[in-house]
Amino acid sequence: MGPARSKGWTGLAVVLERGGFPRVDPQFGGRYWPAVKAFLDRRHHVDRRTGRTLES
Repeated sequence: MGPARSKGWTGLAVVLERGGFPRVDPQFGGRYWPAVKAFLDRRHHVDRRTGRTLES
C-alpha cells in the first residue's frame, strides 16, 4: 500500500484479521512477518515449495 492508501489500512487489517491474518503482537508491536507471508501466499494460492501460483 502506498501513502495515499495507508489511511484505509486500519479497517482493512480488521477485516483480514477475521479471516486469519496475523494480529499485532503486543510484546513486539508488530506482526510476525513469516506468518503474514504465509497468510498472503495461501490467499493468493502460492505454492510454498516453488513460490509459483497454483493453477486452478
